[in-house]
Amino acid sequence: MNPLSEKEEMVLSVSRETLSEQLKQSISECRQDADLPFWGEVFSVIQQMKKIPSDQVPLYEIHPIGAVFYDADKRRFIVKIPDMDIIMKDAELADAIVKQGLFHPK
Repeated sequence: MNPLSEKEEMVLSVSRETLSEQLKQSISECRQDADLPFWGEVFSVIQQMKKIPSDQVPLYEIHPIGAVFYDADKRRFIVKIPDMDIIMKDAELADAIVKQGLFHPK
């Protein structure tokens, strides 16, 4: 596999930041009106994040400490927090974010 050029790295970085901001916005809107169905919007952003290569770079940092990665080989998200890695399917991550209030981006 060819290493990414600086330009490709910059585009991926912008995509990560943009998707992280979209995720934050969806979470914020969900908090303002819990009756609205934002699960689908969060799930959609998570689906887009899966398309970004993230071998050693997190998709986003979580508050207060940790990061979320995607393992394309296992087709699972990995939430890395101190002393623990939590492996989840995309729907499980969306549920954790929306329904349980976990793993929000910084």
